Amino acid sequence: MSSKKISSSSNSHIKQIVKIRKDKKTRKAEGKVLVVGKKAIQDAQKRRSIHTFITTKKRIGKKPKAKKILKVTKEVMKKITNVKSPEDVAALIEIGDEEIKDKNYVLILDNISDPGNLGTIIRSANALNFNLIIISNHSTDPYSEKALRAAKGATFFIPIKIFRENEIISFIKDNKLNAYLADIKGEDIDEVDFKKPMALIVSNESTGPSAWAKKIARRFTIPIKKDIDSLNAAIAGSIAMFEMRKS
Repeated sequence: MSSKKISSSSNSHIKQIVKIRKDKKTRKAEGKVLVVGKKAIQDAQKRRSIHTFITTKKRIGKKPKAKKILKVTKEVMKKITNVKSPEDVAALIEIGDEEIKDKNYVLILDNISDPGNLGTIIRSANALNFNLIIISNHSTDPYSEKALRAAKGATFFIPIKIFRENEIISFIKDNKLNAYLADIKGEDIDEVDFKKPMALIVSNESTGPSAWAKKIARRFTIPIKKDIDSLNAAIAGSIAMFEMRKS
């Protein structure tokens, strides 16, 4: 490839990369996600392949394992990453379809709309060694910019599936999972004897659990002060996962 840097944001490669960053449908169609920064790329490539490596450096030391390498100016990197002072590297990572090796601890996210919450709970699920995350198709995209930043690289270390509601129900039944739903109207979490294989369902804190989740799962709550409406979904989910890992 030519060593000449791409200096125009109108370049077809650059326009497509920006579209992948911005648009969920494009990410899905391409099967790629934009990852920004050296550490994030190093983490992602431990489990996924780099399709396009993008850099502002004049010289690349050890050539990265990538199908394509693009050299760009700093201004173009700003456009690509949507960051005022970006690092000198970014990459398109292939999302892939990671194998599910275990189903003892499954996290199911029901209609989570805030990308920061979604990314944070993905980070917690990875830290607490959950085996799989299932995200309802009405939830926000785990590969959006904000969700990826909140997850701090965890998105690439745990299998993630995006299912419709009927697919989630079938998965729970087919795998004989004991389903537990975090719900303000549930019983005290200390009274619940969690049994493997288990699925924790965490729902949107504003709208509450979907009807299907209420029907299929045992409801529990984390006791909090009377003058507090509810816990943030990511915090409640993290506490629940910690308790469930004791089983």
